[in-house]
Amino acid sequence: MSEALGMNLRLVLLFVYLCCIPISIFTIFLMGYRWRGRFNLIWKVYFFVNFLTVLIFTFQLFFGYLVIRMGRVPGIWSYWTGWLIVPIFTHLWMFYARSAAKGFLWDFTTVLLFFRVAIMVLLLPVFYLLMGVRGYIALMIAQATLWLFGFLYYLVISGLFLREHQSDYSMLQALHLSPFGLWTVADNGEELFSNAMMEDIFTHAPDPKLRGRDWLESYRSGATVIADTRGRQYQMEPQETILHGRVCTIWSFSDVTEYRRLLEETQGNSELLSAVNEIVEEMLTTIDKSLQAEEATNMARHIHDVLAQELSIVGISVETLAAKQESSLTKKELVDMINSLLNRLERRALMREEEVFSNLIAAFANIGVELVITGKASLSYLQEHSLFLILREAATNAVRHGGANYVEMAMKEEGNLILIEILNNGTAYKLEYDEGMGIQGMREKMQRIGGTFAVIPEEGFLIRLTLARSHDFARD
Repeated sequence: MSEALGMNLRLVLLFVYLCCIPISIFTIFLMGYRWRGRFNLIWKVYFFVNFLTVLIFTFQLFFGYLVIRMGRVPGIWSYWTGWLIVPIFTHLWMFYARSAAKGFLWDFTTVLLFFRVAIMVLLLPVFYLLMGVRGYIALMIAQATLWLFGFLYYLVISGLFLREHQSDYSMLQALHLSPFGLWTVADNGEELFSNAMMEDIFTHAPDPKLRGRDWLESYRSGATVIADTRGRQYQMEPQETILHGRVCTIWSFSDVTEYRRLLEETQGNSELLSAVNEIVEEMLTTIDKSLQAEEATNMARHIHDVLAQELSIVGISVETLAAKQESSLTKKELVDMINSLLNRLERRALMREEEVFSNLIAAFANIGVELVITGKASLSYLQEHSLFLILREAATNAVRHGGANYVEMAMKEEGNLILIEILNNGTAYKLEYDEGMGIQGMREKMQRIGGTFAVIPEEGFLIRLTLARSHDFARD
């Protein structure tokens, strides 16, 4: 048979197959764009085998030509076609896949596939003796011509299709680059596209044969998160679009495994923090009640032990004067005694406030909160008592709502004014002017003693107070 293919015929056939090589490579990408899903793989395998077929024919013809040029007769390797059994199988596979996808058996492409298969079968070695030399030459020419025509046909129709669907092609190229799994499904349920990430997800699906149909049913039932056999979790999100002139839905599958794990850990930590917060609130409530009880006890002890006798004397003297009876005390002496009692009461009360401030600092220290008072100022009893109540409320809010472990009250005098700032190191909490936060109560206390009250949430919920210096009943 090698003598049947002379030098000139080999050159002609070699030229034809050399033309087929670049066309086949280019067509692999163009036709691969038209076919999606599992048909994309079938189509690429089919054209890759066709490319190898053309390449083998090219090598046989070229090296056979070189051997003839050297005046020798080419061996059986130059015309043996037993390897054609592989492209015959891929053509039959493509014939079946196309017919199944289109829903009918015959069209121009399937007819072209049929004639290709017929010629390749007749070129198998078993038919050498039946065909003769002329038959073999005719089949070789028909084979080369049909392959060149087929490649040109696929190239033209693919180019026309690409020109009509340029926007679809650009969109699909972008979808291929997406880090998420993307799956495009037409309204009738036909799969139009899936990128490499989506194919990996399908591979590890509980039932890969369903290719996500079970996930669509789950989504319609309200389950937006699915899981694969590896334990990875994916959030499903649909978006309608138009692809290949058809209304379809692009399903996005984003990996939320780590996010959901962190969310579960955060929820567990939130429950723990809530429990701790309840314990802290109970401790603060206990401290508040204890301080109030201690204030009442100290006041009662002070009145009983220190002022009982003087108050009794004043009471008797007032009654005597009211009845216009003689009294051992003159009016001037009575007034002096009342003023003396007021001064002693003032000093005693302020000493009690100092003890209360110390108790307050110790109480907060017991729960791990450092309460610090810096600076000095001349304050009356009423001013210092109001300031104590405001500090207690502010420190409690900072711990309860801001998680603070350090609270400082800084005082300083500027002329006839006393400037006070209460700051903390907690997280600035939402500012709400209501009784629940104690803001209104603190403002009213400052108004009663003629001071101003301001809250600056941008600076960690800083509380700024302004008072007038007290000259009448200032601390010693």
